[in-house]
Amino acid sequence: MGTFLTKSETMTSNHVSTRLNPYINHSNLRSLIILSIVFFLRYLEHKLDLVPMASNAEKKGLIVSFGEMLIDFVPTESGVSLAESPGFLKAPGGAPANVAIAVTRLGGRAAFVGKLGDDEFGHMLAGILRENGVEDKGINFDKGARTALAFVTLRSDGDREFMFYRNPSADMLLRPDELNLELIRSAKVFHYGSISLITEPCRSAHMKAMEVAKEAGALLSYDPNLREPLWSSPKKLGHRS
Repeated sequence: MGTFLTKSETMTSNHVSTRLNPYINHSNLRSLIILSIVFFLRYLEHKLDLVPMASNAEKKGLIVSFGEMLIDFVPTESGVSLAESPGFLKAPGGAPANVAIAVTRLGGRAAFVGKLGDDEFGHMLAGILRENGVEDKGINFDKGARTALAFVTLRSDGDREFMFYRNPSADMLLRPDELNLELIRSAKVFHYGSISLITEPCRSAHMKAMEVAKEAGALLSYDPNLREPLWSSPKKLGHRS
């Protein structure tokens, strides 16, 4: 999942550690993976001439990021279990959304494709994407399901602890007929993770979007982002990933 700071949040004061998810603050491996993906995508923009240099009026190549966006609840105190935490702070999260925002902050052009609940959290997350310059033409809202929630902490023994609320959440209900195919076809790079492959109908939407992007000539970028508790069995995990 992972979280990021909004533009209105600052990186001053001792509250910074509680506003960033443990993936960013404490997991060097996860941070390295996310940064590697983003810098690799930016490298490809220039390597494949996705960023025209002849004219400022020309648009940069579009990176479309497909998948989940959710609310992470992060403990106000580090090194404790979820049950021991005295409180939580909400933070926007979701690995595909993180990549889209990181791309725009590095000067690239990105769009997000996914589904959010038609609730306050869902509209808040859509607003954060827009505030960070991410195109939102690929976002759908579901009136019958809520935006996904995840409680996450880094315990004192160094292990991460997760508790997900998505039974089902809106991101799991994205259908193939809801995809903005025009947006997907315009992508120079199509980036996605594995969470959207877990259940139907989102899995079919994921496969459809990936096929359309590939047929249109986009480079496919895959972040495994393994979350075993979300899979019903290891057998299905191996088959679908």
